[in-house]
Amino acid sequence: MAAFSFRLRLGQDDMEIRGDLPEPGAPASEMVPAYLGIGEVLLEASGKESEAEGKIPSCGPGCGACCKQLVPISRSEADYLRKIVIPGLEGGHRGRVEARIAQAAEKLESAGMAADLGGLPSEQDRVKRQNLGLRYFFLGISCPFLEEDSCSIHPQRPLACREYLVSSPASRCASPTAGDIVPIVPKVKPSGALIRTDRHTTGTEGWTTMITALTAKDVPDDRQVADPQAELGYFLSQLGRD
Repeated sequence: MAAFSFRLRLGQDDMEIRGDLPEPGAPASEMVPAYLGIGEVLLEASGKESEAEGKIPSCGPGCGACCKQLVPISRSEADYLRKIVIPGLEGGHRGRVEARIAQAAEKLESAGMAADLGGLPSEQDRVKRQNLGLRYFFLGISCPFLEEDSCSIHPQRPLACREYLVSSPASRCASPTAGDIVPIVPKVKPSGALIRTDRHTTGTEGWTTMITALTAKDVPDDRQVADPQAELGYFLSQLGRD
């Protein structure tokens, strides 16, 4: 592992961010903890700014409506969940998660959505993504990591999950078409920066959905990162471009 340290400014906050990078040639999944750590610091600072503006999150433990949505994640995060997070769960927890993944795969197949999720629209095609997301939401499939309406992998959850906050009553999230949900838009979206980083390094769209990644029958090999510092630099260059 190689340590890194740098300073970033977000609004009035000047932050020092530290972390570790894997050695050259390591799997892309091993880069993800660094990205999650950077994202957590940035989103915490963004959240403080939002709260100072009177935008107070209503989200909290036991509020799991958003965990029934179609969550976009980067290819690196997909590998991280499949190859590091799930294998690292203790026996009973892992068994429950894998059982829920199998149940989700069956429900997607019977609803005819498995094929649709295998051919995701471009990240820029917002309308198609929203329509697909609504179809998925109304299937009522909870995130396989959700237990007692709380995230069971909270410290390891994807960047998109960390970014999704609302200031409207949490109960409204159970009906996403009502039009009365008030999102708190973060000042910076690390999830988008990571998707663009994966797109740049792989030549693909760079993203998938969490449920697609978890229920996939054919899992591609984890790509190798030739220069972790250069890849981190590209990620940092993409922050603030959403």
